[in-house]
Amino acid sequence: MHSQSNSKKVDFVLVLDLAATNPLARAMSQFTDAEPRNPKGCHINHTIYAPISRSPIAASIELKQSFQARDPIIQLGIWVAAWHARMYALREQLIPLDDSWPSLVSVPLIQVTGYQWHVYFACDLKQSIDIYGPVNLGSTEDIISCYVLLFIASHPELGFNIFLQWYKSLVPV
Repeated sequence: MHSQSNSKKVDFVLVLDLAATNPLARAMSQFTDAEPRNPKGCHINHTIYAPISRSPIAASIELKQSFQARDPIIQLGIWVAAWHARMYALREQLIPLDDSWPSLVSVPLIQVTGYQWHVYFACDLKQSIDIYGPVNLGSTEDIISCYVLLFIASHPELGFNIFLQWYKSLVPV
């Protein structure tokens, strides 16, 4: 089966929204301010979208009304490949190149197709990125399934804590 995607953008992202006084936020700002000037501005992510330029992306969400020939996982795959490239570049600038570097943190990719919500996990194997899933998160088709999604959405710390700890190991504070 062959699929293609005309867009490299995803619909939504979940970010770490750190206060400007947070030590990690200050360290990221110092780093991006010291980077060679990009005419489109300094950014910590692989996208130059200004509102999230200094808020690390922790998860990406792709929405489709129904399953289409352009599978939403392709857009998520392109997006996460760019995220991995940026994180490797960022790490090379912050920490001397070393073969003992651990892999990047696994990143959740959320796909919403119609009423169904699924999560995939992009895992860095250093030579490649493998995407595992889908895992059913729930649905918006009935009230019980909506409550499952509401519970997951109301406890973001379940996944964000892992990402935050990994990011702290990447950016010296």
